[in-house]
Amino acid sequence: IRLAGVAIVAGDQKVGRIVTEVFGSRGMRGRGMLRVGGAALALKSSYCSLAHGQILARDFLSDEAVVALITGSEHPDVSEADREVFRFAGAVIRDASAITDDDVARLKSSGLDDGEICDIAATASVRCFFSKYLDALGFAPDANYRELSEVLQTNLVVGRPIDGNT
Repeated sequence: IRLAGVAIVAGDQKVGRIVTEVFGSRGMRGRGMLRVGGAALALKSSYCSLAHGQILARDFLSDEAVVALITGSEHPDVSEADREVFRFAGAVIRDASAITDDDVARLKSSGLDDGEICDIAATASVRCFFSKYLDALGFAPDANYRELSEVLQTNLVVGRPIDGNT
């Protein structure tokens, strides 16, 4: 269902402004990537999962550590706080109304403060908006994601398959 002639650019007056406002102000390094990665997986957005998983694996973690985040497994390079950020972002997407005081307490006990918790909720919510926008317009992950390791592709392709064009 790809709409012909539709391009998504950061300067788009409607979508770009919203996405840039939240992602830009929240910072997309380190834990920012965990926030959007956890949300993208819960949304079953291959495009966004691959994009953020690739950055996590390239700039912050090994492929194995990224897979540990996805599967909820322990890994020496993934802190409890990182696991909780990833988990909470996914919970916001799956059913934000089901989040309880215990979920927030888990984040706080792993060292996060109220501001960081609000950032997770905001970033996951905007990721939902943008990922749904991409899916509604029929965007498939770019063929260059085939260059990722097999283990990353297997764990990050959670919705639309990678585009067959090279």
